[in-house]
Amino acid sequence: FYLAHVGKASPAVAAPLFFICPTDAACLNSSTQFVLAGVLLVSPVVQSGADFVNTYLPKGIWYSLEYSNGIASIVGAPFRVSDVGAYYKLSAPVGAAPPLHIRGGSVMSMYDGDARGADLTTSLVAAGPYGLYVALDDMQSAFGHLFFDDGLSMISSSSAKTTFVAFQANATCVIASPESSSESHTPIWRSIQIFGLTNAPASLTFNGIPLSSWRYDTERQALIVSMVSLSVEISQGWTLRWEHTTRSSSPMTV
Repeated sequence: FYLAHVGKASPAVAAPLFFICPTDAACLNSSTQFVLAGVLLVSPVVQSGADFVNTYLPKGIWYSLEYSNGIASIVGAPFRVSDVGAYYKLSAPVGAAPPLHIRGGSVMSMYDGDARGADLTTSLVAAGPYGLYVALDDMQSAFGHLFFDDGLSMISSSSAKTTFVAFQANATCVIASPESSSESHTPIWRSIQIFGLTNAPASLTFNGIPLSSWRYDTERQALIVSMVSLSVEISQGWTLRWEHTTRSSSPMTV
């Protein structure tokens, strides 16, 4: 939203599917699905009483995002769509969120605290903590940004309290690079999750220091790193790096 506001991204925060795949005929013909910020694909149910939806996924890697009780999480194995796009019949129970998918190559941050449902207030979410979700594409890369403000000051004001951080990732590391920050204190990261890693890492380092608070989830092809003991604020720069084993591994904790 911030990038669209300042003219550094498409002004269409909610865009039709063909905005991300303009040469795909199925995307051109899609009239119900849409993409938020070029990252999150939404497949709404538009037929009364229907409990499923035929979701079209363009070529690439897509990660299912489940939203329940105010909390989002990536679930199941990624959809790896090769050559051309494909349709999937997905469950969409009445009263639940519609099918949501994160586009491979994206980095997102979301609230990762303990509040749920009606307890989730704007002030609680703003206080954090947060989780970073890295969704690797078929080239094992991803990038994204985080904009955070105090929710009160005007962005255009010289006294605005804002933080802007860029993220980039590949098959062996994630790097956070603060581009600006005028806040003396920002929320902390609770977790960093990297999706699309087909092999379990052998070891991890955070800013060059060995890290033991992590595990690998085989089903989701995800590296899940706990940041609780490090107390790293979202405005800080850092590098998370890992080395791979040469074979797939079962879920593990080192």
